[in-house]
Amino acid sequence: MDEFQRKPAPVRELVDFVRQMLKESAIESEFHIGDTVEVQDHDTTMRLYFGAQISRVHPDQTYDVMFEDTTEELKVAERRIRIPNDCDGAVANNI
Repeated sequence: MDEFQRKPAPVRELVDFVRQMLKESAIESEFHIGDTVEVQDHDTTMRLYFGAQISRVHPDQTYDVMFEDTTEELKVAERRIRIPNDCDGAVANNI
């Protein structure tokens, strides 16, 4: 039994979680965790965009976002996300 297998379950879970987060952070994507963006509403006929922040990047190039009103949407397609108009082409990063 190696050292990792002897660790208590919570420690193993934490190590697995950290490894997964590091793996996800290496994904090449247009947006990154902490970026301030605008997300198009589900009703695409209205073309409304709402301010949000990227909270997670998935390998399939979808994103979890936290809106300004603190609601969260998971697995948002990249085509529904854009850089805010007031950023002059650069993604605002609130880190």
